Amino acid sequence: MSRNDFDYRSEEEYPRKPLRPSRDDYDDDLADDFSYRRSRRRREHPHTGWGITSTCLGVAAGLVAFLDFTIAGIMATQQGGELDENSSEAMAIGCVIFLSLGLAFFGMLAGLAGVVLPDRKKLFGILGLIINVLVFFGIGGLVCLGMAMG
Repeated sequence: MSRNDFDYRSEEEYPRKPLRPSRDDYDDDLADDFSYRRSRRRREHPHTGWGITSTCLGVAAGLVAFLDFTIAGIMATQQGGELDENSSEAMAIGCVIFLSLGLAFFGMLAGLAGVVLPDRKKLFGILGLIINVLVFFGIGGLVCLGMAMG
Protein backbone atom coordinates (compact mmCIF):
# COMPACT_ATOMS: atom_id res chain seq x y z
CA MET A 1 0.00 0.00 0.00
CA SER A 2 1.24 3.41 -0.81
CA ARG A 3 0.40 6.77 0.59
CA ASN A 4 -1.76 7.52 -2.45
CA ASP A 5 -4.24 4.78 -1.55
CA PHE A 6 -5.46 6.88 1.37
CA ASP A 7 -4.76 10.35 0.04
CA TYR A 8 -5.88 11.08 -3.49
CA ARG A 9 -3.24 13.74 -4.09
CA SER A 10 -0.16 12.96 -6.09
CA GLU A 11 3.36 12.93 -4.65
CA GLU A 12 4.05 16.40 -6.01
CA GLU A 13 0.93 17.83 -4.37
CA TYR A 14 1.50 16.13 -1.02
CA PRO A 15 3.03 18.66 1.40
CA ARG A 16 6.19 17.63 3.18
CA LYS A 17 6.73 19.39 6.46
CA PRO A 18 10.24 19.78 7.78
CA LEU A 19 10.95 18.48 11.27
CA ARG A 20 12.06 21.90 12.48
CA PRO A 21 11.39 25.32 10.95
CA SER A 22 14.27 26.99 9.18
CA ARG A 23 15.18 30.67 8.98
CA ASP A 24 13.47 30.83 5.59
CA ASP A 25 10.10 30.08 7.21
CA TYR A 26 10.15 33.41 9.06
CA ASP A 27 10.25 36.91 7.74
CA ASP A 28 13.51 38.81 8.26
CA ASP A 29 12.38 40.87 11.25
CA LEU A 30 11.20 37.86 13.17
CA ALA A 31 14.29 35.81 12.26
CA ASP A 32 16.57 38.62 13.41
CA ASP A 33 14.64 38.80 16.68
CA PHE A 34 15.12 35.06 17.27
CA SER A 35 18.86 35.20 16.56
CA TYR A 36 19.23 38.21 18.87
CA ARG A 37 17.51 36.37 21.70
CA ARG A 38 19.55 33.26 21.12
CA SER A 39 22.84 35.16 21.19
CA ARG A 40 21.85 37.08 24.34
CA ARG A 41 21.06 33.92 26.26
CA ARG A 42 23.54 33.43 29.11
CA ARG A 43 25.37 30.16 29.22
CA GLU A 44 25.92 28.63 32.65
CA HIS A 45 29.54 28.27 33.67
CA PRO A 46 30.38 24.77 34.89
CA HIS A 47 31.93 24.02 38.27
CA THR A 48 35.67 23.48 38.30
CA GLY A 49 36.98 19.96 38.60
CA TRP A 50 39.74 21.28 40.85
CA GLY A 51 37.16 22.77 43.21
CA ILE A 52 35.17 19.55 43.44
CA THR A 53 38.40 17.61 44.02
CA SER A 54 39.42 20.07 46.72
CA THR A 55 36.11 19.70 48.54
CA CYS A 56 36.30 15.90 48.39
CA LEU A 57 39.90 15.93 49.65
CA GLY A 58 38.95 18.26 52.52
CA VAL A 59 36.07 16.07 53.63
CA ALA A 60 38.23 12.94 53.33
CA ALA A 61 41.11 14.53 55.30
CA GLY A 62 38.72 15.69 58.01
CA LEU A 63 37.10 12.26 58.34
CA VAL A 64 40.48 10.46 58.41
CA ALA A 65 41.81 12.86 61.06
CA PHE A 66 38.66 12.57 63.17
CA LEU A 67 38.73 8.76 63.05
CA ASP A 68 42.47 8.73 63.76
CA PHE A 69 42.19 10.95 66.84
CA THR A 70 39.18 8.95 68.03
CA ILE A 71 41.06 5.66 67.70
CA ALA A 72 44.10 7.18 69.44
CA GLY A 73 41.90 8.32 72.34
CA ILE A 74 40.27 4.89 72.66
CA MET A 75 43.67 3.17 72.61
CA ALA A 76 45.08 5.56 75.21
CA THR A 77 42.08 4.96 77.47
CA GLN A 78 42.47 1.19 77.19
CA GLN A 79 46.18 1.41 78.11
CA GLY A 80 45.63 3.43 81.24
CA GLY A 81 45.50 7.02 80.04
CA GLU A 82 48.65 7.33 77.95
CA LEU A 83 49.81 5.74 74.71
CA ASP A 84 53.31 4.29 74.51
CA GLU A 85 55.22 6.44 72.01
CA ASN A 86 57.45 3.59 70.84
CA SER A 87 54.66 1.12 70.04
CA SER A 88 53.78 0.24 66.48
CA GLU A 89 50.19 1.42 67.06
CA ALA A 90 51.37 4.92 67.98
CA MET A 91 53.59 5.04 64.91
CA ALA A 92 50.70 3.96 62.67
CA ILE A 93 48.53 6.69 64.20
CA GLY A 94 51.29 9.23 63.52
CA CYS A 95 51.56 8.10 59.91
CA VAL A 96 47.79 8.46 59.43
CA ILE A 97 47.95 11.96 60.93
CA PHE A 98 50.63 12.91 58.38
CA LEU A 99 48.53 11.30 55.65
CA SER A 100 45.55 13.50 56.55
CA LEU A 101 47.86 16.55 56.68
CA GLY A 102 49.06 15.70 53.16
CA LEU A 103 45.48 15.28 51.92
CA ALA A 104 44.55 18.66 53.37
CA PHE A 105 47.63 20.31 51.85
CA PHE A 106 46.92 18.97 48.35
CA GLY A 107 43.27 19.90 48.85
CA MET A 108 44.33 23.48 49.57
CA LEU A 109 46.36 23.55 46.36
CA ALA A 110 43.44 22.14 44.36
CA GLY A 111 41.07 24.65 45.96
CA LEU A 112 43.39 27.50 45.07
CA ALA A 113 43.55 26.24 41.48
CA GLY A 114 39.74 26.02 41.41
CA VAL A 115 39.39 29.60 42.64
CA VAL A 116 41.73 31.16 40.08
CA LEU A 117 40.35 29.41 36.96
CA PRO A 118 38.47 31.89 34.77
CA ASP A 119 34.92 31.37 33.44
CA ARG A 120 34.06 28.74 36.03
CA LYS A 121 31.89 28.66 39.12
CA LYS A 122 33.93 29.26 42.26
CA LEU A 123 31.62 27.63 44.85
CA PHE A 124 33.41 24.31 45.27
CA GLY A 125 36.85 25.91 45.00
CA ILE A 126 36.14 28.34 47.86
CA LEU A 127 34.35 25.68 49.90
CA GLY A 128 37.20 23.19 49.45
CA LEU A 129 39.80 25.82 50.27
CA ILE A 130 38.03 26.75 53.52
CA ILE A 131 37.53 23.12 54.58
CA ASN A 132 41.15 22.20 53.83
CA VAL A 133 42.58 25.22 55.64
CA LEU A 134 40.47 24.42 58.72
CA VAL A 135 41.49 20.75 58.66
CA PHE A 136 45.16 21.53 58.04
CA PHE A 137 45.50 24.09 60.83
CA GLY A 138 43.22 22.08 63.14
CA ILE A 139 45.42 19.00 62.85
CA GLY A 140 48.57 21.13 63.11
CA GLY A 141 47.21 22.82 66.25
CA LEU A 142 46.34 19.51 67.87
CA VAL A 143 49.78 18.10 67.06
CA CYS A 144 51.49 21.22 68.51
CA LEU A 145 49.26 21.03 71.60
CA GLY A 146 50.14 17.36 72.09
CA MET A 147 53.85 18.08 71.74
CA ALA A 148 53.65 20.94 74.24
CA MET A 149 51.79 18.85 76.81
CA GLY A 150 54.07 16.01 76.88
